[in-house]
Amino acid sequence: MSSSNGALEIKRASGDKKESSYIVRLKENVDKRTHLGWIRQRLSRNSSITYEYSDALRAYAGTFDEATLEHLRASPDVEEIYEDAIGHAFAQQQNASWGLNRISQSARLANQNPQSTNFVFTYPPSPGRGADIYVIDSGVLISHAEFDNRARWGWAAPGLPSKDDTGHGTGVASIAAGTYNGVAKEAIVIAVKVINSLGNYATSDLIAGMDFVGRDATPGRPTVVNMSLGGDYNRAVDDQVYLLTQAGIHVVAAAGNSNINADLISPARSDYCTTVAASDITDTKADFSNWGGSVDVFAPGVQILMAGNASTTAERFDNGTSFAAPFVSGIIACFIIQSGNRPPVQMIEYVQDMAVRNALADIPLATVNLLANNGNR
Repeated sequence: MSSSNGALEIKRASGDKKESSYIVRLKENVDKRTHLGWIRQRLSRNSSITYEYSDALRAYAGTFDEATLEHLRASPDVEEIYEDAIGHAFAQQQNASWGLNRISQSARLANQNPQSTNFVFTYPPSPGRGADIYVIDSGVLISHAEFDNRARWGWAAPGLPSKDDTGHGTGVASIAAGTYNGVAKEAIVIAVKVINSLGNYATSDLIAGMDFVGRDATPGRPTVVNMSLGGDYNRAVDDQVYLLTQAGIHVVAAAGNSNINADLISPARSDYCTTVAASDITDTKADFSNWGGSVDVFAPGVQILMAGNASTTAERFDNGTSFAAPFVSGIIACFIIQSGNRPPVQMIEYVQDMAVRNALADIPLATVNLLANNGNR
């Protein structure tokens, strides 16, 4: 891609970088030796070639000042110029749940006990740091040890108390961003309560909750919304999803638990949200999980370990696409910090590109066979 003056644009690092260091990639038919001779004649006193690499690789690295960069950006030999990004080693959590292990490896799990906590979770550094995850649900026990002072109340529908009286939202939030059972372990959690003590919600309250997120989210700050809920097709709900994504907010929705086509469910049916179906520890579609063309990816959703609302240290196991969706919300928050933000529609594609392909059994026709992965394949 060129700038307005015709010079090649430099591909910027999304995070830390080695100062004044660049990687130059040459076009396919360029003779590398000839090009290196040409650029050496134009190196300023403050520039140098760091690595030539082998002749088979059409790339080299160097420290270049602005004068040298101008020559490179104008050269017809050069395909791309990258800032020298700083990479980071992945970390590991021992004694993790199976769901965390499954989203961080491509192979089927050897241990097939879903209630074991002897699994290993491999995750990127600073997982989710600087990202906000809004959990539109039954509320969140923000004092739970899982959140380590990273959770706050955002909004509750009129007449509903600012507490989680079912435990559903607390569990969902802990999978997305819990310190122990979560994916994006450093993200901020914001509770948005629309589900009552009976586990029900009014669609008008859901739309108002999404509207609150749109108003409360900080422009330019990485933001994900998790909605582990769903109801009958409603175009107003789908329109609100669209409006959030137009503001750069990533929306994740559970596919639903009725073993029907998710195209019938809002918000799952929206093309603008990442819709998540559920699989089990044997890499089989969960028998309750919805399916169909609206599903973008599968994630663990059977016998999932999560925080409970009985106390600030309570844990429990539960099943549902409700608990598959937050794995993907956490993954998206980590992707943003790891490799930069993308428009929401492109993020859906990126989640799919990073997923493990054709690993699942019993997938219905016209449904993707993609298992969510956090990039550690």
